[in-house]
Amino acid sequence: MNFFEHQDDARRNTVRLVLLFCGAIATMIIAIYLVAVIALSGEDSDLAELWQPEILLIVAVGVLGTVGTGSLTKTLALRGGGKVVALSLGGRLIPPNTQDGAEQRLLNVVEEMAIASGTPIPPVYLMSEETGINAFAAGFTINDAVIGVTKGCVEQLSRDELQGVIAHEFSHIINGDMRLNLRLMGVLQGILLIHILGRMMMRGMWYSGGYHRSRRDSDDKGGGFIAIMAIALTGIGLIGFFCGRMIKSAVSRQREFLADASAVQFTRNPLGISGALRKIGGYSNGSVMLNPKAEEASHLFFGEALSSGFNHLFATHPPLDERIRRLEDLPDPAALGAADPPRPTSPPRSSAATIGFAVDAPPSPAPQPVPSPSPPGPSLDLNPKQIVSDIGTTHPDHLSYARSLLNRLPDSIKAELNHQTGAQCIVYALLLDTKNKGVRDRQLHQLQQTEEPDSLTTLQRLLPAIQQLDPRHRLPLVDLAVPALRDLPKTDYAHLFKQVQALVKADGRLSLSEYALQVVLMRRLEPCFSGKPRTKITHTAIGGVWQDCLMLLSGLANVGHSDLDQAVMAFRMGAERLPSASRQPIPAQPMASGIPNIGKSLNQLAHSSPQIKQAIVDACAHTVLMDGQVTIQEAELLRAIVISLDCPLPPFLDP
Repeated sequence: MNFFEHQDDARRNTVRLVLLFCGAIATMIIAIYLVAVIALSGEDSDLAELWQPEILLIVAVGVLGTVGTGSLTKTLALRGGGKVVALSLGGRLIPPNTQDGAEQRLLNVVEEMAIASGTPIPPVYLMSEETGINAFAAGFTINDAVIGVTKGCVEQLSRDELQGVIAHEFSHIINGDMRLNLRLMGVLQGILLIHILGRMMMRGMWYSGGYHRSRRDSDDKGGGFIAIMAIALTGIGLIGFFCGRMIKSAVSRQREFLADASAVQFTRNPLGISGALRKIGGYSNGSVMLNPKAEEASHLFFGEALSSGFNHLFATHPPLDERIRRLEDLPDPAALGAADPPRPTSPPRSSAATIGFAVDAPPSPAPQPVPSPSPPGPSLDLNPKQIVSDIGTTHPDHLSYARSLLNRLPDSIKAELNHQTGAQCIVYALLLDTKNKGVRDRQLHQLQQTEEPDSLTTLQRLLPAIQQLDPRHRLPLVDLAVPALRDLPKTDYAHLFKQVQALVKADGRLSLSEYALQVVLMRRLEPCFSGKPRTKITHTAIGGVWQDCLMLLSGLANVGHSDLDQAVMAFRMGAERLPSASRQPIPAQPMASGIPNIGKSLNQLAHSSPQIKQAIVDACAHTVLMDGQVTIQEAELLRAIVISLDCPLPPFLDP
């Protein structure tokens, strides 16, 4: 399955979860109803009296109210996303500037995987009290995901084994498993609440003496009924508890196999993740979690988080030996790439090696609200199918590229990436005009009037290194700055974007390079500061977003082709790739488009279903590649589009 198919599969599993959940609730309602009828009827009960709709209604309302309250309360508590889960499990955020060698190694592995897969770098939490070997990923989208790792995982695993575990968790991030897992935590809390309520009733009766009185006085039917119901709720709630375990097992076990396979696809090293699993099997603490909250989050973890016993009957993970066997029975790693789609042919050595890595557009002679078509220049030799198939995956070459990028960054830049002030100054430096001195002077004047002296000193120190930076490294550098920027106070966050807007407006136009940089910042940081609800799917048919699709394709066609005939051909080639194109109106030529209009359309398209997003990316790729090449400006806009749709696109590499 590709990225979009995985997203669809996760949505289908959500429906499956709802059906299983409803089945568990119905079972509990019937069981509690039968107990209530028998308890109220006493010795006079017979089969004819089993049908008592009034009692059934009371029981149903009570169960639904209890379960609904528990599920809603837990779901609301989880609105904060993965961070809430990490903190509840005893995690502490590892700061980007940590001086601990093992923690820094972990952050480096996470950074490499994020750059290679085209996802934001997630915050990493260390569970310092957990000596078992385990990890988890949690969140609702790739932009608010976190990774949690136990102390045992950091201390016991080699770098290759740690990379295998992290790759496994990135698979859950990319393929939509995290949202399903958080929903599972929310709904199952309601089922568990029945059991908790029964235990509370029994405890209350024990301490009040009601239980003993009900046994001494057989005429006290009210006390006897309460005692019976307390015992029944406890027992039936326990059944609900095991139903919850079964639901977890049904939803998550197969996805663990898929995540293992994806980790091997990402790293081409099955021995890394299988080695981690072998260490779990031979380690005294295994993968067991000690935190009492581990029960409700057991399906999130890399390994089985609960101790042995009856748990193996409803285990959320496949047996270790089966996971290891499947991994070690895979073909030789060198042969794993045989079925991959063909990689792009070699582009000219002067080309931008990675789509969307910002390169300053040629300065326009006068301010323009709309970017002009790109001039002939360096390009990438790609194919549309490769663009779509690469989304949500990565290859060893991507990991090698990520390591190389991190190693080649100047030490002066690396040092500032870990500090809030330095990270902000890196963003400012990337926006300074390198071609027009007048514009650059206006930008510097803006910063001198509004920034603290320390920031200006840091900026001046960074400028020489930023000016010499390989253009391919600009957007990855923004991603590397995001972990430090996430910790900004809200006032500083607002100040950062105010400065970005001022620097962009200094020349009276918005270039595609500037737009791409803003898109990266907004999509990566907005979930941390805006408090807005996550993107919901509201468009499941292409008709609802048809005009937005045409606006997007028009922008790509206009940017990539100065010749009107070629622009028309590119636009129509992309539009005809969209579903139902034969039944929808297609203009004779591209629509008038500008970045503001493109941005509005992208905001609408972000609420589309995975199938529609796949069609949009495919249509965009065919529009861009009508002439067989990707110009720098087309590449920048295509990167911005894919990021806006929350699709992780790995870098396109120069062989």
